[in-house]
Amino acid sequence: MIREILKYPDNILCEPSAPVMIEGCEYANTTSPDGMVAVPMNSKELKSLVDDITDTAMNVPWGRAVGFAAPQIGRPLRVFLALGEIYVNPVITWVSPKIVRQKEGCYSLDNNKLDYETPRHHSIEIAYQAVRWTPQGEMIVQTKRKRFHRFDAQVIQHEYDHINGIACCQEREEEVEAGE
Repeated sequence: MIREILKYPDNILCEPSAPVMIEGCEYANTTSPDGMVAVPMNSKELKSLVDDITDTAMNVPWGRAVGFAAPQIGRPLRVFLALGEIYVNPVITWVSPKIVRQKEGCYSLDNNKLDYETPRHHSIEIAYQAVRWTPQGEMIVQTKRKRFHRFDAQVIQHEYDHINGIACCQEREEEVEAGE
């Protein structure tokens, strides 16, 4: 179902999201960086959330979103869609020292204008749970670890920031305030 996209400074977008504990699945990354307790979800609940994220991302007013996070539709959970895959309980495990600055937009900001030059790591590695469903409705969960570079790394970091309560415009403002 297509959901309303929350706009900054909505509180859900400004707070870290809770991890998801998938029923019947063991996974080490069920705590958030700030120690929040995991929210239990069964296959049907998670499928509904994933469908809502995907439907909303594919029907944004300005085209198709390359990424979209659960908090943007009012669900403060560590789940996002990026580059055609769902990421549950992601954790960035490695970053390159090289920083690049790229213009970014966001569907929760100013009609998605590419007005925010945000520093991002050129390359990252992320560990997460990938979920998908068979045609018969059976949920398949895989623990994955992947490296991303350039634009793909930028997209993952942008969505990762969403589940940590950070907006690309906030990072820019903080850098200006810090005199960088």
